Amino acid sequence: LVITNYILEFPGEGLSICVLLHLGDEGKYAEPGDSFLCVGLCGDPGAGCSAGMKGSEEMKALVYGAGVIGSYLTHVLCMAGNDVTLLARGSWRETLERDGLTISHRLQRETTHDRPRMIGTLDDVHYDLVFAVMQYQQMSALLDELSQVNSPLVVLVGNNAAAKGMETYIQAHTAVPKIVLFGFQGTGRRREDGKVLCVRWGMGSMSIGGVESEPPDGVKQ
Repeated sequence: LVITNYILEFPGEGLSICVLLHLGDEGKYAEPGDSFLCVGLCGDPGAGCSAGMKGSEEMKALVYGAGVIGSYLTHVLCMAGNDVTLLARGSWRETLERDGLTISHRLQRETTHDRPRMIGTLDDVHYDLVFAVMQYQQMSALLDELSQVNSPLVVLVGNNAAAKGMETYIQAHTAVPKIVLFGFQGTGRRREDGKVLCVRWGMGSMSIGGVESEPPDGVKQ
């Protein structure tokens, strides 16, 4: 039995079980007697798991931007059993379409593989939520597209010195009513040789909030 990043693998059986580890300290190794909560089965321990750590229902999510932060966010959403689309462009999109999303988690000393749906431009598909993960200087150029995307919830991820203005613009030009939130994710490193090199502590986290007030608990969840 091998434990790797919340997945129990049974060598030779072609089967793994996605679990939540009930450990008081995320950084410690599992030991005999530690408890696990089984939440799904996978056919391939190294691939994204559609039956992974699910919430109450599957979400249809779009991640706009496939840098290190967007790639890790995509991996987490796939791992949780969501229907994930990743928007990337150029040669990086071609690599992801051909080889899938490969992330080397440096501190955890493991590699993961996911196969999100890939697109190069926004489509007319309805998404439950959209994460825009771009550098601040690039975000302004996306506002018209984010206004028109078919989703009731948009999260702008990253440092943002013009958050209120961007929220106001999107809501004034949106094709459908939208909630606009802002997130910060502590993930870093770079892309290299067809894969993402990712540095994070534990499972990583994202802080999400509104410009002037906290969103309702149901929306934030």
